[in-house]
Amino acid sequence: MSFKLEQESQTKKWSFDQFCSKVEEAVYQYGGQSEQMAISLKRLLIELDFSDAVLKAYQETAWPIASYKVSSLYRSKTVAIVAIKIAAEAEIMPHNHPAMVGAITVVSGCVDITSFAAPSKGKVQFLERSAQTRLKPGDTASLTPEQDNYHYVRAIENSLLVDIFSPPYSLRRPPTNYQLNNPELINSQTIVPVQKVGLLKLIRARRAARRHNKQS
Repeated sequence: MSFKLEQESQTKKWSFDQFCSKVEEAVYQYGGQSEQMAISLKRLLIELDFSDAVLKAYQETAWPIASYKVSSLYRSKTVAIVAIKIAAEAEIMPHNHPAMVGAITVVSGCVDITSFAAPSKGKVQFLERSAQTRLKPGDTASLTPEQDNYHYVRAIENSLLVDIFSPPYSLRRPPTNYQLNNPELINSQTIVPVQKVGLLKLIRARRAARRHNKQS
């Protein structure tokens, strides 16, 4: 994900219901204009009232153990809004958002996000790092289909994120996930080797993480 940080003081704050309506309006208005849509979604995240009951209730839920949890807050045919709780030191493997425009903000905590160009083709695949950004509370960032659509997330501390994506993931538009052959290289090398992770393996890994969380 290639990010432009944006911390602006705004006087207006939207309730979550108002926010969802504004997001739908922005997606309708800027359909086909990915850069303008991304700018609008970032601005709306800045204007979101995080003391709203919907978000406050989620903030009070338990943190995942050594993993992350994605919860749907709102979904339509054109928009998905999710909250992500990611534990300190936990990672979200490199993945993409095919043909999507997205925006993210950090509600609490701190995360490092590394963005990549599209992976190389062939038996041995590589991701080329294009940007690396540390996001703190109030920071916003965006992605588009054309710019650094692949990214990797690592939490510095327990962190809560809110993401908007348009259009949402679907069976026809699933993410492609990658496993880092050597995670230590991500900070020291521009080009890192990866392996594509099949959907079944990913589902099993997430189920194992959920079982671990319930037992802890």
